[in-house]
Amino acid sequence: MVSSLLLGGIPLVLVAAVFWFLWFTARKLRVVAAACPRCTHRVQGLVEPQCPECGRSLGGGVLAPGGIPPRPRRWLGFAALGLSLPAAGLAVLLMSFMWSSFLQMVGLIYMHSEFNRSVVVQIDPEHQLTVVSSADYVHGSTTTNATGETEVVLSSSGRDIAVWKGTGPVLGPPLSGVRIDGGIVIASLQSQVPPNHDSPFARILDSPADSRILGRTIVSYAAPAGAVSGYVLDSTGKKLFDGGISSSQDARSGLVLPDPIWYLPMYVVPLVCLLAFLLLGLRILIRHRALEPFVPEPSVT
Repeated sequence: MVSSLLLGGIPLVLVAAVFWFLWFTARKLRVVAAACPRCTHRVQGLVEPQCPECGRSLGGGVLAPGGIPPRPRRWLGFAALGLSLPAAGLAVLLMSFMWSSFLQMVGLIYMHSEFNRSVVVQIDPEHQLTVVSSADYVHGSTTTNATGETEVVLSSSGRDIAVWKGTGPVLGPPLSGVRIDGGIVIASLQSQVPPNHDSPFARILDSPADSRILGRTIVSYAAPAGAVSGYVLDSTGKKLFDGGISSSQDARSGLVLPDPIWYLPMYVVPLVCLLAFLLLGLRILIRHRALEPFVPEPSVT
């Protein structure tokens, strides 16, 4: 973002430099005393209406103090007027790009994400495994600093017989789930379901092979980094999938924008550029457009 601001700021500096060049040139071209409109030679003290330097007739008037010679005045004025729209257009493009980057850098524009994912594995009408993962967080430079929650529930006859809750880093983008340790989950479930329990979970948790597969299954549904199909379960563990699997997910992610007043500089800077070049051009063309009448000096007798 900082590099974007620097790259976008260089053209704006160039626009300001062009404006300063036109203003500085116009200022340097101003005459400090009445002068010939063609060669800007001072014509003070003349009796005859003719420039002694270039021979131009001064009957049409002389250039007043502070004025700019007609030819430079025209090209400077028209140049300033002609650059007003390109300068404003460039400022619009740059500010729309730079200002959004700046607002993101200071945290006024940020990405908010939320997801809720639930997977239910029905063993039979009375026994089921439920894995629920959820997270609500703001994106940083990466999502590794985002933490989500996961809940694993073993149910039998409408009653929870084992529950594990934990937190872990959010996996993504794209939004996928929460990383958890399957070994920790299985150890917690085993401590809550004794081997002699009358549910199928007791036989699965008591089997080292099936409990490891169950752990990978839970991790997969919490993440989910993939799907663990029924055929990978052996012996008693395969029964986990005999009753069917249902899942649902509600995931939302989008930019959160600040109040519209924060976007005011995006319009003020281009407007300032437009008005600055317009006023400079009009000032050069109009303020010094008229010549003062030639007033001969009285002759000394």
